[in-house]
Amino acid sequence: MKKVFTNGCFDLFHPGHLYLLDEASKLGSLTVAVDSDKSVKNFKGSDRPIISSYNRAYMVERCKGVFNVIRDFESKDLGKILENFDVYVKGGDYTEEQLRKELPNFKGEIVIIPSFFKDEYSTTKIIERIRNGK
Repeated sequence: MKKVFTNGCFDLFHPGHLYLLDEASKLGSLTVAVDSDKSVKNFKGSDRPIISSYNRAYMVERCKGVFNVIRDFESKDLGKILENFDVYVKGGDYTEEQLRKELPNFKGEIVIIPSFFKDEYSTTKIIERIRNGK
């Protein structure tokens, strides 16, 4: 069985996240790295994350098909961790070309899972709707 890896913030867990994890788990034994609070803050801004890394990891752990969760992930460790995996999965806001440039030493398969929820569900858009009272 292939060893599959994905990572992300998973802040304000929504159907797009669940779809990505469901699809990724069909490719093999799925490990999910949940970004640390510090990493999310650096990537998404000072007002993020909304939900702590402990609780975000808790939700991801409970998803059907998730074999293992790495808590408090720091993206600087991505290249080293991927050495242990056959497949790297990301959502449709990434491209294989972009990821190959960022991870030149990763020789495994990169799978992009386009989300049909993308326009409706993104944590950033949900936060904007809440702030705008919509």
